[in-house]
Amino acid sequence: MKPKLAEMLVKSIQINSLLQKRALDAYSNYHGAAQKANEKVASLADHMVDKGCVAGHQKEAASDMLQSHAGTMELLWNSVDKLSDAHSRLEKSASDLGRGVDESQAGSSANSYDSLADPYVGRRTAEKKASDEAIWAVVNNPV
Repeated sequence: MKPKLAEMLVKSIQINSLLQKRALDAYSNYHGAAQKANEKVASLADHMVDKGCVAGHQKEAASDMLQSHAGTMELLWNSVDKLSDAHSRLEKSASDLGRGVDESQAGSSANSYDSLADPYVGRRTAEKKASDEAIWAVVNNPV
């Protein structure tokens, strides 16, 4: 055998063995990550059923989705959408609180004003309010 040919053969074997080692390492890493993920599928599916994210009869379908990367991404996408909707509903309901109401909208007459029973805070009135009585009680009866 010629020395040049033998050297090329040895180089070829080295390159092939290096490529095989890289491929086996990549497969081993991928397989290990897949095993770790699959170990958590059953407990996550149970957790989803317990929290009401998935109905009991859909548990198996959720487990199947969690075992594939695309299915997991689809579940994550749906979860983000639901969280966003809930967040916007909370913001909307919080901004709806505390609107002012005119006297004409309130439905109560000025003569029957009672600050303890009135549902609107901060209404301007010439009537004596319960807070006024509390303040005057302290002023008139110093300790």
